[in-house]
Amino acid sequence: MTYLWFRTSKNWLEKLIAIAFGTVWIGLIAMARLALGAHWPSDVIAGLFIGSLWLTTVIAALERSCNAAKAYKPKPY
Repeated sequence: MTYLWFRTSKNWLEKLIAIAFGTVWIGLIAMARLALGAHWPSDVIAGLFIGSLWLTTVIAALERSCNAAKAYKPKPY
């Protein structure tokens, strides 16, 4: 959701707020998992790493899809 907010923002301040909000949200969730004793620190770090890889993959696929859609020019009959 942060990525979509970032992409649709027009000015740099709103983009900065989106990134800050997403970062704080992820940090709070990670800290809550540790504070509740639900996970070991290594679990949280691994989850953040795997989540980052997945986010990068999804964003790359979305960008590629959007660029392909923009480049497509149907031929008239």
